[in-house]
Amino acid sequence: MTTMSVWKFWSVSLLTGALVTAAGHVNAADKVSVAWGKELFQTNCASCHGDAGSGNGPVANSLKTQPSDVTLISKTHEGHFPRDWVEGFIDGSATMKLGSHGKRDMPVWGRVFAQNGDLGPAGAKAAISALADYIETIQKP
Repeated sequence: MTTMSVWKFWSVSLLTGALVTAAGHVNAADKVSVAWGKELFQTNCASCHGDAGSGNGPVANSLKTQPSDVTLISKTHEGHFPRDWVEGFIDGSATMKLGSHGKRDMPVWGRVFAQNGDLGPAGAKAAISALADYIETIQKP
């Protein structure tokens, strides 16, 4: 993520927060987070998971393990989007049984984002949350 993207996100977030407070619209901040999550997904995840998240990105065929279809997460969790599980899997902080989800071959994005000089640990947490926000919006019924 470029410095401009981080600056733009935080500037828009602060402005949105002020507008949300003034106007009482709770969904405005969520829309900003989803938009940032989509940008992060396209930049960091789409090469493997594909633009739509279905696991068919341009490098998918060159990987040992086929990337998962992230649009089916809710479907494989009894119709519920498991936010904590998703965030823990993305950031690598959760020690969880993968079971049918297979082996973890994707990068530990929490560490990658935290080591980014523009984000740091707090920004990494916000980025993971934004990614989860976006991924939740692309779930198939």
